[in-house]
Amino acid sequence: MSDELGHSITEHKHIYDLFEMINSKLVGTEKKLDIYLIGGGALMFHNAKASTKDIDVIMASDLQLELMEDVLFRLGFAETPLADEYGNFALDKMFINGDYRLDVFNQKVCGKLSISSEMISRSIVELSLSNVKLHVLSKEDIFVFKSITTRDGDVEDSANIIKQGIDWRIVK
Repeated sequence: MSDELGHSITEHKHIYDLFEMINSKLVGTEKKLDIYLIGGGALMFHNAKASTKDIDVIMASDLQLELMEDVLFRLGFAETPLADEYGNFALDKMFINGDYRLDVFNQKVCGKLSISSEMISRSIVELSLSNVKLHVLSKEDIFVFKSITTRDGDVEDSANIIKQGIDWRIVK
């Protein structure tokens, strides 16, 4: 399954490959990226979704966002105009390169919900490279982010998270 903006990602390896490419542009520098996976890609690691059409990440600071943008441009990613469905989404940037589409948020999703220190502490480092750490947010935190969005599929993703079981105390 694919759409006009990238193709479906069906394996963890495709996600690892992307972040290994990002890391390769930082090797030999003192620059470090902490990247927080929040969408369908994160749900793949929680076994709550089989594939995703994009990789949703949130950066925890302006400096981290600037570094991420620089690396993506050096990898040949193009910034893409946002489609109408993203009008109220407050997405900071959308980048495309071949099969990869990254939706990049800077500290907030939908201009409403910020990544918090508690969310960061609950995240799991899924991939730790020399200059890049890929963190996967908890199911509970992904559920909260998905509950404020209006994209197609977010209600279904939320239902799948609930079916797996979540700690409602964390959500609250």
